[in-house]
Amino acid sequence: MKRLHIHTDCEYFAGCERLLPHFWNSKKLNDSYRITFTYRKSKRYQMELQSFLPKEIQATPLFRSFSIKQITLGSRQSIVQYFYKLFHLIDKVCAVIFLYPLFFYELIKLTFFLLRDRPNVLQINNGGYPGARSARAAACAGKISRVPTILMVVNNMAVHKTSLSRMLDFPIDILVRRSVSVFVTASTQANKTVMSALKLSPGKVQVIPNAVALIKILEPRSSIRESMLSDSSTIVIGIVAVLEKRKGHQVLFDALSIVLNENPSFANRIELWIIGDGTLSFPLKAAAINLGISEATHFFGYRYDYQKLMSAMDIAVLPSISDEDSPLFTIEAMSLGIPIIVSDFAGLSEQIVNDENGILFPVGDSIALAEALIKLIGDRENRESMGRSAFNTYHSRHSIDQFISNYTSLYLNDNQ
Repeated sequence: MKRLHIHTDCEYFAGCERLLPHFWNSKKLNDSYRITFTYRKSKRYQMELQSFLPKEIQATPLFRSFSIKQITLGSRQSIVQYFYKLFHLIDKVCAVIFLYPLFFYELIKLTFFLLRDRPNVLQINNGGYPGARSARAAACAGKISRVPTILMVVNNMAVHKTSLSRMLDFPIDILVRRSVSVFVTASTQANKTVMSALKLSPGKVQVIPNAVALIKILEPRSSIRESMLSDSSTIVIGIVAVLEKRKGHQVLFDALSIVLNENPSFANRIELWIIGDGTLSFPLKAAAINLGISEATHFFGYRYDYQKLMSAMDIAVLPSISDEDSPLFTIEAMSLGIPIIVSDFAGLSEQIVNDENGILFPVGDSIALAEALIKLIGDRENRESMGRSAFNTYHSRHSIDQFISNYTSLYLNDNQ
């Protein structure tokens, strides 16, 4: 049986990590490949991994996380926030100083592992590019170990060499470019940034849209609403995203403030559900109070059952302002038949056809977002029509079967 090895390096089970269970659980893949997996161990990642990793998959934590980013986030105490920023700066400086010693350490360790495992295909799960250091080391280790096919999945936009840290990456970039057989992105926009940053030929990069499993929630929508203390007639607007500036929560808050100020009759008809945690937890709660939308805004934190809550939403919103590509939240909303309002940039522009399966609005434009919200809040028929179109988009572009078939077509180039 052929062997497929997957390597990843992430602090927690983020969106890009949630693609991995598609491979682990695929009967088509498991019938043809023996799948192994390596990762960087941290307390949070290990805990979340146990919820997703099948027992049949051999998983090995090759590295341990010592990043200061693991400090608890969202504290109300300003002194803790101050030290977090200081430690984060030290963390970044150390990452530059120790880039090459740690890169070669990880390269050697990965090389020995791959020489023992002898995979036919090495698939590297990365964030944007350059992304994780060990992801780049894995590509080079695969080349040294003579792995026939090496895929690097780039789950965000590539960063050009405009900073000191990126210029220091130049020799590593050359090695990665020569090592990787095919780079995979989820959107044509990400495709272009990777090609430009690494000076790749068009045939070196493939676009495979992200996918999610069809979500089936057995619990009635009404009982989910009741458990959240929400009335069945309320219009629930929802966002599932890490609480960071790049996700644009502030834009959504400003828009909701406009909606409520211009439409007082909506005051008791709207709820905004915020699902996720992160560094902006306390600042966003304070912003909701200052804008006068706190009664309509509910923070649920990180929820393992977030899909259940999503199934009770009427409108999904993702107002990202930077560092975004093709998020899974919007695809999950499609699979649930929920109309979506998103920023018109990156891979989001490729997911949504304006006024068909959702609405696109200019990045950071809270007034335009408010107009889109009013349009859907006041028109149930339009919401349902867009929701049906979103569901059709899911089946035509983002199903698991299509996703796995696209990847296995690349694996077949392993010359075995």
